Order: sequence, then C-alpha cells, then structure tokens
Amino acid sequence: MKNLLSIFLATAFVLGMSSTSSAKVKVTKGDLGFLKNVKELKVEFDYSSMSVGKYATEQEYIDKKTGEIAEKNPADADAWLEGWVANRDNRFEPKFTELFNEICDGALTVSEESTSGFRVVVKTVRTEPGFNIGVTKKAASCDFILEFYEDGSDTPSAIVEIFGVPGSQVMGYDLDAGSRLAECYALCGKQMAKYIQKNVFK
Repeated sequence: MKNLLSIFLATAFVLGMSSTSSAKVKVTKGDLGFLKNVKELKVEFDYSSMSVGKYATEQEYIDKKTGEIAEKNPADADAWLEGWVANRDNRFEPKFTELFNEICDGALTVSEESTSGFRVVVKTVRTEPGFNIGVTKKAASCDFILEFYEDGSDTPSAIVEIFGVPGSQVMGYDLDAGSRLAECYALCGKQMAKYIQKNVFK
C-alpha cells in the first residue's frame, strides 16, 4: 500500500511539473522592461472574444449547455448560467491575482483597485472546460493574451501569450468545471509573475 501511495504521489508530482512547464510565456510584441520602475498594475479581465471547447463563441456554448439542462429543468439552466458567469469574480480572477502577487513577492502587485495608471488586461481567448466523471477525466485548459499598458497610453507596450495553460487538481477534487478552470488562472498568474521576476527584476 505504501508503495502504491508513493507511486501515485510521484506520478502526480511529475504531471504537475509537466503541466506547469507546458504553459510557456511568449512575448509577441514590445518589451516588459518598463515594469522595472512600476510597483503596481491595475488588472482587468476580458472574456469578450473567447471560444469554448469546440464552439467558436462563448454564446454558442452557453446556448448548447442551457438547452440541454433546460430539457430536464429550466431552473437548473438558469442556475448553471449564473454560476458560469459568477466563477469569474468569485474564483478565476482572485486566483490569478493571488498567485501573481505571491510569486512577485512585493516587487510588483496587481489589483483591480489600482490607480497607478499602469495596467494589464488579461484576455481569455480560449477555454476548454474539461470534465471529471470519476472513472475518467480531462483537464481544463485556457489560452491567454496579456496586454501591458504604460501610464496614460491606449497602445500596449507589450503583448504576451500564455497558451495551453492546464487546469486540474490531484486526488479528484475538481468535479466541477469552475474548480478546474480556476487552476488555469492560478497557473497563468504564477507563470507570468515568474517570467517577470526572472526577466525584469533579475
């Protein structure tokens, strides 16, 4: 039994490491060097151009899900939609902010209330909710584009892509899509902060 537990934990560790390494930070435009003299960024989140699973738009996915649920109970469809949207404020965005600030450790912080004038817009451009039905599961994943703006500018000084960010929890505690996707946002914040620490505040 101990050997089986050791193998399971080692496997989970390896999978966690490979998942983290798969979320690569790629600067596609500009330079993040200006952040060296910035202490705080206003963070904004944008879901307006997001595909979901095999659906090109979020609305297509919502229509499909609510339609399926409503066939059994219309009230459940309304509850699902409310939870789908509420997860952003309640789970996804706090996870990104928490992990970013934790990794940057005071060198740079992000906050939705910041009045510094500097900002980062976190755009979710693809969401794969994944699934977990006990006997089998598929991790969630997201593609993000982050736009960094200097004080007073409407043109991004830097654009960063972090694609294929996985979201899953070991031990099977991710039965609902919200918990899986929250891990995508946590890892995005973590990887972005690690990149800034290494390449800006080195």
